[in-house]
Amino acid sequence: MKLRLGVCVLAMAFVAGCGRKGDVTVSFKGHTPVNGLTKDDRSVSFACPACGAAATADAKKCSVKKCEAAISWQKEDRTCAYCSGTGQCTACRLMNQAEGKCYNCRGHGFLTMQGKTPACPSCKGKDGRGTGKCAACKDKAGACDFCEGKGQITLSTLKSRQAKAPAESP
Repeated sequence: MKLRLGVCVLAMAFVAGCGRKGDVTVSFKGHTPVNGLTKDDRSVSFACPACGAAATADAKKCSVKKCEAAISWQKEDRTCAYCSGTGQCTACRLMNQAEGKCYNCRGHGFLTMQGKTPACPSCKGKDGRGTGKCAACKDKAGACDFCEGKGQITLSTLKSRQAKAPAESP
């Protein structure tokens, strides 16, 4: 009796696994740069919901021959992983800064050290002067630069960011 029940459960699991279809898995990689010296290495990737294999934007089914699960793109808005859906700049929140000011110079654009006032290295602009603004959110005054302060990112935006992301090296 127990053996028959076990076989029945396995058979149902097998049938349920066939023709799997699920919403694509979105992965956010990299970290928000907290100063002007850090390169922005953030990217987005998509994966098959069944086996986890990498998927390209708008793929209809998994490219792995053993899996070949159907991939759906149903959920339009995704929670921004860089601000955890708050819409706040991660660097400003972590450094406890208000209004998008630079954490190092506190919005002045320069540091005073031993009587000298060099430009702040954390917010230094292209002209060599300190801007006094957070390197991550810049002119957005404390809003997440990845989702533009909305806390949600549309799937079409994520697809365009995947296309612009540099290819990963093995």
